[in-house]
Amino acid sequence: MATGIRNTLLILIAMTFIACPQVRVSHVEGFPHEAFQAAEKQIASISQAHPNRKGEATEMHLLVFDGDGGDLVRISMPLTVVEWGVDLAKNNVDSDDFDGQLNPLEHMSPKELRKLGPGLLVQVDDEEEGSHVLIWLS
Repeated sequence: MATGIRNTLLILIAMTFIACPQVRVSHVEGFPHEAFQAAEKQIASISQAHPNRKGEATEMHLLVFDGDGGDLVRISMPLTVVEWGVDLAKNNVDSDDFDGQLNPLEHMSPKELRKLGPGLLVQVDDEEEGSHVLIWLS
């Protein structure tokens, strides 16, 4: 029995490190052209490797620049983490609130994202506020 518990713990620890999202926040002066060009190049490469979004996505990537504060945020996470987060929110947030403003995936479940396939998901350029957002799947 102790061996089974130990093996289960080892598997859970390994899964935690494998499914761990990567989050980097930095402060930049001016618009981070290089970061967005690198992301756009990665998205183009993904699109070329997966024409017509064929294949299943496994990761979500976000690149966000807040023009007012100068913060650049980069997040990469397995879609499994997105699925866990949505499930956790569904179980812990009032359903009316979750189905409204609190659900960023209101019109698409994480499982549907996976089937959507790799490629660009969202691009927002708010010139007025100087904010830019790229979200893509790989």
